[in-house]
Amino acid sequence: MATPQSEKLIVVLGTDAGEEETLVERLRAILDADAGIRRIRLDIPIDSDDAASTGTRIGGLVEAWGERSALRRLAEALRTVRSPGAYFVEAWEEKGADVVPEDREAQKAVGILVRYWDLAPDEVRRGWDEHVPLALRIHHGMTSYTRNWVADPLPHSADFFGFAMLRFASARSLEEEYFIHPEEESRAAIIADVARFVGLPIRLTVRERLIER
Repeated sequence: MATPQSEKLIVVLGTDAGEEETLVERLRAILDADAGIRRIRLDIPIDSDDAASTGTRIGGLVEAWGERSALRRLAEALRTVRSPGAYFVEAWEEKGADVVPEDREAQKAVGILVRYWDLAPDEVRRGWDEHVPLALRIHHGMTSYTRNWVADPLPHSADFFGFAMLRFASARSLEEEYFIHPEEESRAAIIADVARFVGLPIRLTVRERLIER
């Protein structure tokens, strides 16, 4: 298993966070003004049907790397009335790299994970660890797979325990290579395995905007 990256923050944006280009400009200004932030990635939802079906309203995600104090300032700057929260995470690169150059063709499936209320954190983590080989086999077309385990949620954040991020080279790859064949069987296998440790998975499809110095 890969060594966890340090000081990564994920902010889940509310639907009142603003339009894409306005957000990009705002994030670039924050990055330029704060030397403690190394880079920021904005994940813009393309498809959020799963989130809508669960009653969860999500306007996107911000991933940021840097010093903890600077990332806390970023989280505070992005907090809105509808923001579900912000989370320091341990990021595990199970395939490929978490940070890659911006590619407008690439799409990413993001799983926002809520645990069963009666499962202890170590049971949830063990279940997710055991899930990795199956995910790598079935989601065969992904170019990267990063697991983000919530290590330190900021106050007043929703009870998410992790963020699974599966990047694909294109929308076609995501559609055609998310499951191995036969798709019906592989889909059922993934759903059954995830159900062992996830109480509620919220799935978004996003495209990435990488903001660097």
